[in-house]
Amino acid sequence: MEQEASNAVEKALGVLFHLHAQSTPVGVTSIGRALRLPKSSAHRLLASLAKHRLVEQDEAGRYRPGVGL
Repeated sequence: MEQEASNAVEKALGVLFHLHAQSTPVGVTSIGRALRLPKSSAHRLLASLAKHRLVEQDEAGRYRPGVGL
């Protein structure tokens, strides 16, 4: 169980660092591809991060770092 939580944290951090490195908002498919995650996993991570305002979505559905950071 602890290993699973650690992996989830690592993946979430990967998403945050990836978004931080982008000059423009990016879509879930692009994020998943860049981090070698299934689209469904990337979407789930982004939804959790958005819930805590660590990422936010623009009108086109692309993601960028959120105000919670």
